[in-house]
Amino acid sequence: MKKLFVCMFVLTLACSTALFAAEVPRQAHATPSVIHTPAVIHPDGTKTIFSNLGPSTNAYYDGNGWLVAGPASELGESQWIGLPFIPAKNSTVTKIEVALSYDGAGANQAILSLNNDSSGSVGTVIEQKTVKNFPNIGTCCTLVTWKLKTPQAVTAGTQYWVVASTPTTGTGDDVLAAWMFSVNDWFDYNVAGGGWTGSLSFTGIPAAGVFGTIP
Repeated sequence: MKKLFVCMFVLTLACSTALFAAEVPRQAHATPSVIHTPAVIHPDGTKTIFSNLGPSTNAYYDGNGWLVAGPASELGESQWIGLPFIPAKNSTVTKIEVALSYDGAGANQAILSLNNDSSGSVGTVIEQKTVKNFPNIGTCCTLVTWKLKTPQAVTAGTQYWVVASTPTTGTGDDVLAAWMFSVNDWFDYNVAGGGWTGSLSFTGIPAAGVFGTIP
């Protein structure tokens, strides 16, 4: 599959200092798969703290996603992505599931982290882990599952972030991966009475779920 890089605006970007503020993140594109393998979504009895994942057979859109790239990747600079969420109730995070795909270059791994908020942007790391062996881009619907080493308490009404990043040097600094879009980020449009057509929104929200216990 040939990779296409498309510039688009997104509100949920966290990137390296190598990217100037005026730059916009780049996107990966692939031909969506026809056959979908059902995702396994929180089968261990955990409760949903946050999720924009679709049903198991369509958990995310496998045709488009934001690139997650290391500084030594084919992209030529690093690009990291952050997704904000706000718990509705005081909760404890035990597991995070993310729609990460491998875009065919570099080490097949990245760093997932749960972060605090800092004035509306990505703040300090609460916990992080290197995750590996992503499914190939253009396939659905295997999720990357991260079971936190230490359950992390989150506060109702407070913003937190799920972040996909890379090392700045060493193994994984050359990865080219993609955080695929949520299928729940759709809208319909009708031009000149030609009928309604579904489309992804302009921003393209990364697909993920945060799970754990809710007292």
